[in-house]
Amino acid sequence: MLRFVQRRFFRRWATKMTMGGHGLLARFTARFPREVPPATAVGLGLASAAFCLVLRAWLGRLFGETYPYEALVLGVALGAALGGAAGGLTAAVLMSALGGLIFDAWFGVGPERLGPLIRGAGLALVVALIVILRRTALEVRRERAMADRTLRRLEEAQEHGRRFVDLTPHIAWTADPDGRLTLLPKKMETLTGATAEALVGEGWQALVHPDDLAAVNAAWVRAVTTGVPYLVEFRAMRADGAYVWVRSQAYAARDERGGITGWYGLTENIDARKEAEHDRELLLREVDHRARNILAVLQGMVSLMPRNDPEAFADMFKARLTALAGAHALLSESRWRGVQVRALLEEELRPFGLERVHLVGEALLIRPERVQHLSMIFHELATNSAKYGALSAFGGHLRVEWRRVDGARVQIEWAESGGPPVIAPPVRRGFGSSLIQSIAGRRTGESLMQDWRPEGLCCAMVLADLIAEA
Repeated sequence: MLRFVQRRFFRRWATKMTMGGHGLLARFTARFPREVPPATAVGLGLASAAFCLVLRAWLGRLFGETYPYEALVLGVALGAALGGAAGGLTAAVLMSALGGLIFDAWFGVGPERLGPLIRGAGLALVVALIVILRRTALEVRRERAMADRTLRRLEEAQEHGRRFVDLTPHIAWTADPDGRLTLLPKKMETLTGATAEALVGEGWQALVHPDDLAAVNAAWVRAVTTGVPYLVEFRAMRADGAYVWVRSQAYAARDERGGITGWYGLTENIDARKEAEHDRELLLREVDHRARNILAVLQGMVSLMPRNDPEAFADMFKARLTALAGAHALLSESRWRGVQVRALLEEELRPFGLERVHLVGEALLIRPERVQHLSMIFHELATNSAKYGALSAFGGHLRVEWRRVDGARVQIEWAESGGPPVIAPPVRRGFGSSLIQSIAGRRTGESLMQDWRPEGLCCAMVLADLIAEA
């Protein structure tokens, strides 16, 4: 019954009094927001009774003994408001007993007065009303505090979600059932240079590359019409005016009947992936070109090699393959950007001892497609020197000097000394000389000169289209 009365009649009033912050009840419930323990409630009732007994004596001096009842009602109301039912009952019992003993006229006896029973019922009613209001006010405060905590947690979660969306490199967006954009993050303005207000609706289409706009619109119309997921890759304009590749996808939000209520989308920058795919495609073409180039070198090398002695053929072929493999390793280390002339010479001459070799020249980078050709020239010269020239004798020396001439052309001088004396030039041109001649004389502006001096071979060549960069 008490719960019904509380819910039916007093909740709205108690809510206004409690949350308004102006009434006596609001102040008391703010100071004592929880139900007090029984001992505390009794103590509060005793304090209220003592205060109002003193007030009764003071009122009696001012107005006479005809005004005893007001202090009694105030004391009971104050005890109930502070200590609940226990505080109000304690104050009522104490004030009734002490008031009757001290003043002898607490409830009155004459016909002009209310009877003791009526006054007692009034006190009980006051206690009940105060207790109901106090309890209702406390419940309202607890529910409001719980609602405030829930609201704060919700706001914190929303703020966390906004910060997460702002920090992620992807762009989250929403659209209405008809496909018009309704929400975009603030970072869109930084990324695209256009405000979010200008991009909502169908304004986002201004960022799509003209060549991709038709395909993007067709995919979006199909998704909005049929409800299938939206997935498309296209070029979008950045704030600096450049276009980058993006991947956009969206899924429909549906109600319990399956109807589309909106779209949730995510757009990510895939420009790095597209560049990697392009680089991989270029690399595959480059590898194919390198393989064809190596095969052409091998084909020319095999066609020039003597085949009357299988064992010699196998040894020569293996040695030349090793030279090509060394040049290929240098190209791999440089990621096919080219090889320094000095590094290629050291690679080919290292098996014969670099302590007798003197290399002089500036830092020149050989073009990747010419590395195998130049490595074959150096290999043949080094092999002939190790068999018949300066590198075959203990006191022999080799000097290789190179310099740039006329732009991209390079002059290379190979001078041997201290080896077996050269009596006369060879009668016939061997495989090495044929290979060098075939490589060094195939381009316009190239030349080859071999001079068999008594102190050793001197080979001077000019190669064109050789240098990638200094």
